[in-house]
Amino acid sequence: MRFGWFDFIDNGSVSRALINIVEQWALECQLKAVHCPLGFTDLDREGMLIEGFEELGTLATHYNYPYYPEHIERLGYVKEIDWVEYELIVPLELDPKITRAVKTILKRNNLSFPKFTSKKKLLKYGAEGFKLINTEYAHLYGSVPLSDREVDHYIQAYFNFVHPDFIPVIFDRDNKVVSFCVVIPSLSKALQKCRGKLLPFGWVNLLRALNNNDRADLYLIAVKKK
Repeated sequence: MRFGWFDFIDNGSVSRALINIVEQWALECQLKAVHCPLGFTDLDREGMLIEGFEELGTLATHYNYPYYPEHIERLGYVKEIDWVEYELIVPLELDPKITRAVKTILKRNNLSFPKFTSKKKLLKYGAEGFKLINTEYAHLYGSVPLSDREVDHYIQAYFNFVHPDFIPVIFDRDNKVVSFCVVIPSLSKALQKCRGKLLPFGWVNLLRALNNNDRADLYLIAVKKK
């Protein structure tokens, strides 16, 4: 079985009681292992933060107290994999060699990189983009294919939320999506200012962050293996 959304105060009796209930349910269901913390899909927040507590967290990843992994290890669980988050510094000027290489690759492989002027035009390719995610994420740890209903949910969550300029899409000669990514201006500092509350005025901080920001979060990226 797998479970997520694992929260508790820094008290060993509390975390043990919580895990005991989970494990008892797993036994009743005749399951052989417990796998956590994972979400319903690979796009939910997963795992526990084990280092980098001094870094600015992102909206899409967990930021927990350092005692969380200590408790789970004392309860007999072992780490199976590391997820690593990277920070990329964008240069003031693009490397002309890379720019030329990109143009050559696009031309040689008959790829196009159009600019979308409206969300409506972009939304037409949303389902195809998430179909690409299902295919190319299939080998990733803990990945579960998205259902049609989930795809519709994530299209609304991402494509309707972000300006088209932040969702670059690459097409092949048959106008099929072969690569796309979703980039969102960082909302971390805005969420800190409003302490996670939209009302009464928290939404103002979020709106400012979306329209005026020097930092962005790369949420999703899918590239056709071929």
